[in-house]
Amino acid sequence: RAKSLTAEPEDIKLNVIYEDEDVIVIDKPAGMVVHPAPGHSNGTLVNALLYHCGCPALVVQEGRKIPKSLDFAEENGEEDNDVNDDDDDDEDDDNNDDDEIMPYLGPEEEDMTVRPGIVHRLDKGTSGLLVCAKNSSAHQHLCDQFAARSVRRLYVALVLGHPNPSVGVVQEPIGRDPRNRLRMSIASSLGTGRFARSNYRTLETFPTSSDTATSASLVEWKLDTGRTHQIRVHSKFLGCGILGDETYDGNKERVKKQLLNNPGIKKVNAEAVSKRSVRPMLHARTIGFTHPRTGESLDFSREPPQDFLDVLDALKKC
Repeated sequence: RAKSLTAEPEDIKLNVIYEDEDVIVIDKPAGMVVHPAPGHSNGTLVNALLYHCGCPALVVQEGRKIPKSLDFAEENGEEDNDVNDDDDDDEDDDNNDDDEIMPYLGPEEEDMTVRPGIVHRLDKGTSGLLVCAKNSSAHQHLCDQFAARSVRRLYVALVLGHPNPSVGVVQEPIGRDPRNRLRMSIASSLGTGRFARSNYRTLETFPTSSDTATSASLVEWKLDTGRTHQIRVHSKFLGCGILGDETYDGNKERVKKQLLNNPGIKKVNAEAVSKRSVRPMLHARTIGFTHPRTGESLDFSREPPQDFLDVLDALKKC
């Protein structure tokens, strides 16, 4: 028999970018888990949304198989039944068939019943924009848009080295790392992984001097799919681990070592960048979708938070 968790409404301040009777767009801070799971029964975005929307406690079933009709809204973008959210959370994953822990929104007595529906997710360590549905109709409409890959999403990341070429597309399947179930990796085929495609372009390189080798870059990512850890895995595939990413070649020691290997970078500057890279420097900067009720095209954008900007500033001083 499946166990269950209860998500209680909690008075947690949310940075609400937009809200109406159907949808709410949140600028999620790094460090916030999206929904309750074993080890994270409180302090999540769902807890905050329940309070914000005046909802009662929410029952969360553990290990429930997601119905096929909701594949694209699945929660495995950041965790699996047998892993902890701390170790395995990433940018949105909007299309996965695995079993996982997922908020059960309960029976829909009325379409107007306000339920903060999680449509897609961001990693605990990722900051930025995500949209949630406040009723079943909006939830289904948004899920359909994610399934059709019509939602517009742009991310920015600070990475080690520089992508080659500086603008391109990574189209490599992603699956569970056979050597470490807490990670994802490039799969040998679509038989062992899932189709994933990411578009990227390099916005800036560091040091900025043209006569000094590049040690880090600011890269923009546009997702065509939303697989587990997609940006982090594809960035690693390019040989450019995200600064602060302990799982995918971006840990502090690696950051410091790579910067110090550049004779044009002073030790004090390398140490400053390493010290400030305390989480994956990945930010969901924009999101755009069609409003489920009005049909209006809505687009929102927010610049990275201060911790990201601090690392960027330290890189510019290199």
